[in-house]
Amino acid sequence: MKWQISILAFVLLISQPRSAISQDAGEATFNPHAKGTLFLYWGYNRSAYTNSNIHFEGTGYNFELEDVIAKDRQTPFDPAIYLGLTTLTIPQYNISVGYFLKDGWSLSFNADHMKYVMVANQKSLITGFINTDNSRYSNNYEGETITLTRDFLEFEHTDGLNYSNLELTRFCELSSVQNSKLILSCFGGVASGLMIPRSNIKFLGEGSDKFHIAGFGISGDVGLSLTLWKCLGFQYKVKGGYINMPDILINTREMPDRAKQEFWFIEHLLSIGAVIPINVNKQR
Repeated sequence: MKWQISILAFVLLISQPRSAISQDAGEATFNPHAKGTLFLYWGYNRSAYTNSNIHFEGTGYNFELEDVIAKDRQTPFDPAIYLGLTTLTIPQYNISVGYFLKDGWSLSFNADHMKYVMVANQKSLITGFINTDNSRYSNNYEGETITLTRDFLEFEHTDGLNYSNLELTRFCELSSVQNSKLILSCFGGVASGLMIPRSNIKFLGEGSDKFHIAGFGISGDVGLSLTLWKCLGFQYKVKGGYINMPDILINTREMPDRAKQEFWFIEHLLSIGAVIPINVNKQR
């Protein structure tokens, strides 16, 4: 419900006339979205995922689990972790580096480090077969209910569910005060890129923990941007999209077994960064 409220508030804000929210527009001279401006942002996210079917195929098994539930796992706030130079990448983080190709239009590279954790001990329907030595799970399945205990399956993308993408974004200024010392803008963008998870998986005691290009993602976002003193930026955005990973590694064999899944996701991102004019005409 919180993300629906966030989107509603955003829509209401951008629907207001510019004159109702702008101040001292005549004094403004700096444009943080001018052609030739570089920006860099670092932030953190919370994410959520739809249920998904996960298909497993390998030596001695071929089966599918239905409507598997997963959650994110953001690290509880600790200044020693979130502000430490060697621990910044432990939580669910986001990096964005972009450049304005023309006024109001930017192209950016983004690294979204989310975490995906299958809920343990949930019940799921299983279809297919498992035929492995000395396993109590060896059977032919035709839609029976199975409990996903840790001795059967642990399934996580916790280092992480890495979405590396290129995004085209449109920025629109909403308000400027005190000769551009504070500029409020809204933006919306579309992106696509590769999923490069480091999946932490254990199936019947055998596991995998390796970075691997597993599939692709597409996404869109909307948000608000605040520029202070012509150099410091803050952003809040809501980002949602589709992930398809048909090539997830299950183990570390010479010819690894694989899993595949697809699902939808949504992120809330809060970031801080720098706005750097490069050969920019600052006059609007």
